[in-house]
Amino acid sequence: MPPFDDPLIVAGQGTAGLEIVEQQPEVTVVFVPVSGGGLISGVATAVRALRPTARVVGVEPAGAPRFARSRAAGKPVALEQAETIADGLRVLTPGKLTWEIANQYVDEFMAVSDEETLGAVRRLLADGKVVVEPSGAVAVAAALGMRASDIHVVAVVSGGNAD
Repeated sequence: MPPFDDPLIVAGQGTAGLEIVEQQPEVTVVFVPVSGGGLISGVATAVRALRPTARVVGVEPAGAPRFARSRAAGKPVALEQAETIADGLRVLTPGKLTWEIANQYVDEFMAVSDEETLGAVRRLLADGKVVVEPSGAVAVAAALGMRASDIHVVAVVSGGNAD
């Protein structure tokens, strides 16, 4: 079974989106890490269905912006290389299925630097006692930049493979 480009994988990942809306019904922005696209596709589909006014933002490492470049090109784009500390997000090409879903339902793709990512890893550990690998912390890195007080932000934290 493919790790991300499969309808059953996307559907399973969508349960995270269902939980987000059930537990945080007033959510206005959801930040999700992006690799091959399974998680962002599932979460975006569920959030759009249950909370259509919420924005869904895919977060990629600055050294591996495959979905952002694909969105700009209007079609899936393969990266030649991916240089980032977030090794779980080094996939070079969006999945075919996941690209179609994410392109339709994700509002924005943004990139965070390795420095921002490491800052989020440290903050999660210091403030929340949460151990997370850099790949799982990119969404928090993006969310930390939010300054408005009238929004309800959720950042999906995935991956605890920290060495």
